[in-house]
Amino acid sequence: MACSMTGSVAATAAAAAAVGLAVGYLVGNNKAGLGAGCCPVKVQPKGVFVLIIRLEFKEGARAGFIKRWAELAKFVQANEPNTLTYELTTTNANPNEAFIYERYVSESDLKQTHCGSKAFKDFEAWLNSADIVTGRDVWESTESNVGFAIRQ
Repeated sequence: MACSMTGSVAATAAAAAAVGLAVGYLVGNNKAGLGAGCCPVKVQPKGVFVLIIRLEFKEGARAGFIKRWAELAKFVQANEPNTLTYELTTTNANPNEAFIYERYVSESDLKQTHCGSKAFKDFEAWLNSADIVTGRDVWESTESNVGFAIRQ
């Protein structure tokens, strides 16, 4: 899904940044459930590659997307150790919108490992055939390490 997309919309950039800050807060305070059966990250990696995706869905389609995306997220957590964050958030103001916030040790961990996985390719094929997305914005960036994503 995100592997071949590019784009930027300034009007939603602030919302995307807020998603990133919220996920960083949850990760740093272990309120995202990290560490349950896994080892929480203790050191903030340098130059983490970040992908933020905003999706707009056809009326009522978001719940079905979330169900399928949850399956992919389980695979990512179990099989992609260099995926540091893989989180979906829903917006309170729009029931047909969601943001995905992804953090990788490197860009190649996204573009080769994640996008190259059978699980991702199957999900992407399903999403394209389901025809439920009406809008999509993608931001790619690198963390500056000015501030923090993980409270130490």
